[in-house]
Amino acid sequence: HQVITNLLHPSTNSRDVRQPSTMADENYHDDEGYDHDEYDADEGLIDNAYVADHGEVVTDVTIILTDEEEKLIEGEKQRRFFFGMVCCFLIVVAIIVPVAITQSGGSSGSTTPPPTDAPTEQPSTAPSGAPTTDELSDTIECLQSITSFDTFQDRQGGQFKAVDWIVNEDAYAATEGMTCEEQRFIIRYAMATTFFAMGGEQWAACGISDPDCDFGNEDTGWLSSSSVCDWYRVRCDNDGEVVALNFGSLLPQRRSLVPLGGDFPTEFGTLTMLQQLQFKDFGVTSIPSFFTQFSNLEELNLENNQVRGSFFPFSGEAFPSLRTLVLTNNFLTGPIPTVHGTLSTIREYRAGQNGLTGQVPEELANMSLVAHFDLGDNDLEGNVTDALFDLLELRILSLHTNDLIGSIPAKVGNLVFLERIFLNSTLYGGEIPNELYTLPKLQEIKLRSARFTGSIDPSIQNLTSLQVFDISQNSGIGGTIPDVFGDIPFLEELRLDQTELTGELSASVCEATGDDFGEIEILVVDCFIETPRGFPDCGDCFPREGCEC
Repeated sequence: HQVITNLLHPSTNSRDVRQPSTMADENYHDDEGYDHDEYDADEGLIDNAYVADHGEVVTDVTIILTDEEEKLIEGEKQRRFFFGMVCCFLIVVAIIVPVAITQSGGSSGSTTPPPTDAPTEQPSTAPSGAPTTDELSDTIECLQSITSFDTFQDRQGGQFKAVDWIVNEDAYAATEGMTCEEQRFIIRYAMATTFFAMGGEQWAACGISDPDCDFGNEDTGWLSSSSVCDWYRVRCDNDGEVVALNFGSLLPQRRSLVPLGGDFPTEFGTLTMLQQLQFKDFGVTSIPSFFTQFSNLEELNLENNQVRGSFFPFSGEAFPSLRTLVLTNNFLTGPIPTVHGTLSTIREYRAGQNGLTGQVPEELANMSLVAHFDLGDNDLEGNVTDALFDLLELRILSLHTNDLIGSIPAKVGNLVFLERIFLNSTLYGGEIPNELYTLPKLQEIKLRSARFTGSIDPSIQNLTSLQVFDISQNSGIGGTIPDVFGDIPFLEELRLDQTELTGELSASVCEATGDDFGEIEILVVDCFIETPRGFPDCGDCFPREGCEC
């Protein structure tokens, strides 16, 4: 520093600048007295420097230092660099240490969780609505054996909504200290998933918006802070397993408040102790394959829904206790599975008003306990085995509105429990056996629009329970009408039109007309049958060519 100062600011103790000389000198001086000569190399060099009288450097100073001087300057630079690094280190320490102390103090009351054996999850590609909280994530991880992780990524899906409700809103699960490994937790999760997946959020009663379930008697609403066994229309066994979901007997105004629809979620299959499932008059769209897990199922009623596709292959092996199978008025298509014939415990087999095709399998005659057999109003065709009339427990036989071919055998007289027989709008034909008129419980005979022939035997009066007798639109039925219908005490509907019957109805028939039970409300004949004079309102008249009513 001193060397540089002496060079830039010369004093009396420093080397003097040469005195001005005359223009005759070898080196000239300008008018201001500045020397343009150079110092010798060993004395130091000021090249092209103009040093004023006051020691100011005007421009372009080049300084030549000795080795000792350069070492002094370099040492000074290193000391300053080291000092700067020390200062930066101290600043960083001053920032980090207080932060670390604060975090350590905030977590002093918690314990470090034990290490887990679970693999580290890969970065998720889930949408922004994916699970974020630790408890929610842990519960989802725990339920992987029931619901896939990908399924949980749909925040609008019933599965995510169900687990989110249990973790963040369900007071009952928290109070009971449920863990996700427990069966009661799994049942609760399955029920909540079913609620969300099948339209429960639209419920106007006995749902989230009505936890008290005002018309549920002692039941509480679904997703209320109580056991699932107390939820509306849910019943459990002594172990807390759900055994019944009964929505089959609701009044229409109540059913409209609790709509159900769509597909059963796979989680519903965990309710393996289910015995009764009645979802009548809703919007269920399918019967999933996991229904085979319901080996305890005794009753399945999905009447008046939107079930589509092929007829589920119910078998006696998978459903050894099934007594009631009702799928009336849906959208089933294709043939009837022959395996249905193995349902040895079935009592009610109803699949009418669908789009089933093919023949009626002979194997169905093995349902020895069936009492209600209904395949009416389908697209079935072909011959029907007479073995159906060996089903001695039959109370209702309905094959109407199909292109089925067959006849009523004499062994129909063995069906002593038969109450209703519907063979109308089929290709059934032949004579009506008199044995049919011996059945004490028979209430309805509907043979309209078929191919029956012969006449009406007077023994029909033995059917003291008969309420409906319809043989209209059978051109092969003729003869004289027997004068016995007035003696059948509970007859309410009599249709004899568009046949070849002749004769006269007695006055007792018209005298029995009216709106009260046991009085004839519907009487339809054509003009080959004369109605008594004086009773102009007795029945409708179907005139034929050359005949006036």
